Amino acid sequence: IHSTTKDIGRLGHEHGTRVPTGIEGLDEVMEGGLRKGTVNLVGGGAGCGKSILSMQYLVEGIRKYNEPGMYISFEESPEKIIKDFFSFGWDLREYVEQKKLIILYYTPEQVERFLESGGGIVRDFIETIGVKRMVVDSLTAFSLLFPTELEKTKGILKLFDSIHEWGVTSLMTSEQEPNPSAHKSTVIEFQVDGV
Repeated sequence: IHSTTKDIGRLGHEHGTRVPTGIEGLDEVMEGGLRKGTVNLVGGGAGCGKSILSMQYLVEGIRKYNEPGMYISFEESPEKIIKDFFSFGWDLREYVEQKKLIILYYTPEQVERFLESGGGIVRDFIETIGVKRMVVDSLTAFSLLFPTELEKTKGILKLFDSIHEWGVTSLMTSEQEPNPSAHKSTVIEFQVDGV
């Protein structure tokens, strides 16, 4: 786990404030948690637990810190997500009913509208229920929606800008080379606040 120092001025007075993940052992190695208001990338090979770690970040935020969360999926419907995570003992439906968790699914057709509106519905939920934590699963699926590398990079940077404006502390998943010694850094890794 490492952090990158990005545009500290953008973080303003929040810089240095930590948001504990609530995940045992993780906060200790991250000096107390994630920096507040940052975009953080969770990368790894298929099946390594990126989505599980990310959902646990939201669940522990609700359980331990009473911080509402939002899970944005570009791959699976809310019903499938709720069903899949139930095996971990997480009753996500209960959190959704209590308005502690919002699960949104965007189809490829909806992503362009999402970006053009500055994430209108997302912003509305953030303001209405006071979302503090966000997960985007996955940047890999999101990036496949763009025909060229340039459009992909622009779309991802626009997404990052929106998240910074919303003031939430976020985790984003990304498919990467599973062998750490063979991993080559991507442009996106240099645009996030932590990897």
